[in-house]
This record gives sequence, C-alpha cells and structure tokens, in this order.
Amino acid sequence: MQVAFRANVAALQIPAKVKIGFDKGRSKELHSLFVNQRIDPQQEPHVLEGFHNFARAIGVKDNQISWDMPYTADDELQAKALLNGLEKIFVISPAASKKERNWLPERYAALADYASKQGFSVVITGGPTEMEQTLSDAIIAHANCDIVSLVGKTQLKTLLCVLKEAKLVLAPDTGPAHMAVTVGTPVIGLYAHSNPKRTGPYLYQHYVVEVYHQNLLSQKGKSAKEFPWGTRVKGADLMAQIEVEQVKSMFDKVVKQEQL
Repeated sequence: MQVAFRANVAALQIPAKVKIGFDKGRSKELHSLFVNQRIDPQQEPHVLEGFHNFARAIGVKDNQISWDMPYTADDELQAKALLNGLEKIFVISPAASKKERNWLPERYAALADYASKQGFSVVITGGPTEMEQTLSDAIIAHANCDIVSLVGKTQLKTLLCVLKEAKLVLAPDTGPAHMAVTVGTPVIGLYAHSNPKRTGPYLYQHYVVEVYHQNLLSQKGKSAKEFPWGTRVKGADLMAQIEVEQVKSMFDKVVKQEQL
C-alpha cells in the first residue's frame, strides 16, 4: 500500500505468495517489481479511496466508509480540562510537516479575530517542535483576540478529543485536518502544493481553499487531468497566494451550511 522504494524493499522481506500493489498508473520507484497483483485503476481517487480499493481486492464488499477512533473517557476528560469550559470552539491547527505548506501567521491571526467577533472561542493546537511553537507565538502576537494555545500540550488521543469538541477546524495539508474528519468536525483546508481532490479533508473537500490548480497551470502549462494523478507543484511562497478574504468567505459558508 506504499509506492516508496524503501517500503517496497521492506515488503520484499515478507514471504507472502500474493503481494497486491497499486495499478500501473500510480506505480513509481520500481513498485511494479515488488508486487504480483494490482488493485483496479481509479479515476482521480482520493488517497483514502485508493486504500479502500485494497480492501476490495481481498474480497471486502462493504463500501461504506466510517471511523471508530479509539479514545478513552480519560482522553475526553483531559481534552475538556484543557479547553476549560470554552464553547463554540474554532481550532486553528496551523502547521504542516513542511514549513512551505503553512499559511502566514498574520493571516491565521486575521481569521482568529474574525471568528472571535462571531462568538467563537479560538484555540491553537500543534506539536512541541520549535517550528510549531514559533508559528503559534507569531499568530498570537498578531491577533487582537484571546487565543488559547495547546501547542505541545496534547498527546495524540487528547488532540483527537479536542478536535471532536471543536465546531470548526482551519488547517493546511496536515494530519489533524484528517483527524478532525474522523470525528465529524468540519474542516477548512488550505492547499497550494498538492491536489486537494487527492489529499484534502475527505468529507469536507468542498470547504477547501486552494491555489494548487492555478499554480500547476502556471508552472507546467497544463491542467491536473493532463498529468499523472498526484503531481505536485513547487515553491516556498505558494501559500501566500491564499488571501484572507477567500478564507473568510469560506468560513461564512461553512458556518451557514453547518449551522454553527
């Protein structure tokens, strides 16, 4: 279920008679040499749908996608203690694994102020890395509203429960966006480098604000349909093309449609 060469080498050590891999259209890094069966090709699939095809390949007939995330009552209690009675929570999870995928701190702050004026309690989440702490500090410094920072204060399951308590999440292409989907919390995704139809928040792809397609056309002169599925665009400043007003407009749309 991985096309990376290092994963294929690891799979080579497994003495299985049947090794199922991706179809030829999604194979790369010599993936085809390490498998003897393939999943069916798909038209512009989300990553999740690609993985779902592996289940179909071994005979699973249930096509309904659902999540039953494992967390305990104690995880929920820890999350509620961190949120300390806050209501109508708007979570900003601002940091992706690569700095270039992060939006600008002053723009996150503008959305924090916008949400606060509409009665939301603003919370920032993130891990303990220096990059995440620096980004969080910059957002708080630019914002005029009160922001509760949980950066570096949550374990994974506690974070999941924080996202479950939230009414809405704002995030770039990062793990917590997908975690929020699994607990039914709407997500506004911010995308520039990768196709949100492939990696966007699965149930909330219609709430994505993206500049991916315009950059793909600008850099390569063709649309996404003319390239291998999953083609990415490069550039350290692409996220700066996402304007505050675009995200505010999407925020308003989500609030109205989700009746928040």
